Amino acid sequence: MRFVDEMVEYCTASTLDCLHEQLSLAREALVSNEEKLDKIRQEAEEEHVKMVLKVQELEVKLQESEHKVQSLRQVQASWGKTLASFAALFVFAVWCVPNYPNQAN
Repeated sequence: MRFVDEMVEYCTASTLDCLHEQLSLAREALVSNEEKLDKIRQEAEEEHVKMVLKVQELEVKLQESEHKVQSLRQVQASWGKTLASFAALFVFAVWCVPNYPNQAN
């Protein structure tokens, strides 16, 4: 509403003065909008940098997690082999006890 009131006031002087004033106001608005756009661009670039750093940080954490999972799988496989060996030894011991030759004869 302020803009319309200003325009009516300025246009009453003369058509040429009105056009010059409109041009001046448009230039001011353009400069103001360019400053706002520059600020928005700068903020967007800063956010982009932050996001790139965050993605890199997450990639490092992912790699660390993958290494941990691989290490845990190796430990699990090792324990599996150890338990299988103990199970085989237990079965052998259970089989040997009743089949052990009686030396008391």
